Amino acid sequence: MTISENNKTSQKIYRGEHFTMILHSIGIIELIWTETVHEVTLKIMEDVANKVGELGEGKRMPVFVATKPFMSLTDEARKFVASDEGQRYTMANATLVDNLGKRILYNFFIKFTKMPTPIKAFKTREDAFEWLEQFIEPRT
Repeated sequence: MTISENNKTSQKIYRGEHFTMILHSIGIIELIWTETVHEVTLKIMEDVANKVGELGEGKRMPVFVATKPFMSLTDEARKFVASDEGQRYTMANATLVDNLGKRILYNFFIKFTKMPTPIKAFKTREDAFEWLEQFIEPRT
């Protein structure tokens, strides 16, 4: 798949088999999983990291991730997410955690995983974007 540009909103959009990624005009990347993804593998997470790099043109970017029900990460994908390589294009991670079960799992992950970038869970997309705005680098 290719990256397209929406001139009306100044967004760049990538649509792939496993996820859609939007670079919003304010400088935040949003990751939206497709309905077919139930388990995120290492290969998918490597693709996510590479697409963040492409959309951000090699710069580190703040990233918002919307989770969905019945979704898990393999151990290899989880290790990659927590690595410097997995976060090489990510400045900060905000994740939508909209129910108690996901919140418990996510907080367990955060507590026992040393992330190389700031990471935080949110109940709403709006709160997540507000937090991520502090990481947006001024445009030159």
